[in-house]
Amino acid sequence: MRFFSKPLKVLFVASEAGPFMKVGGLGEVMHSLPKALRAQGVDARVMVPRYAAMDASRFPLVMEREGLMLARPEEDPNGLFISNVLRYDEGRQTIAYFLENMEYYEKRANVYGYADDAARWALLSKGTL
Repeated sequence: MRFFSKPLKVLFVASEAGPFMKVGGLGEVMHSLPKALRAQGVDARVMVPRYAAMDASRFPLVMEREGLMLARPEEDPNGLFISNVLRYDEGRQTIAYFLENMEYYEKRANVYGYADDAARWALLSKGTL
């Protein structure tokens, strides 16, 4: 039974999502749950950081938004981050967006374990909005 006349839209925002970058259980859930919801007619998508370790040949990305200017999460009123939003579309299976930022995501060897993790996730939140 449907309660809405239009398909429900859900955007999951997470630090990892399989098969793009998966460290643990969160990555597994962010891979499986959106796919299961899409199979039920929900427009479920994922937003994650663009990590350098992601295999670009396996997951071709298209520029969705270039030159997105985001305020720095730190106490720097004049600082801005220039970021891009990329999109991966595998039709009915997966639609994912990636926040691209060299300083916080692409130059890092790991997903977690940095002193500025809170600022990195704040940037992901701002980039999503």
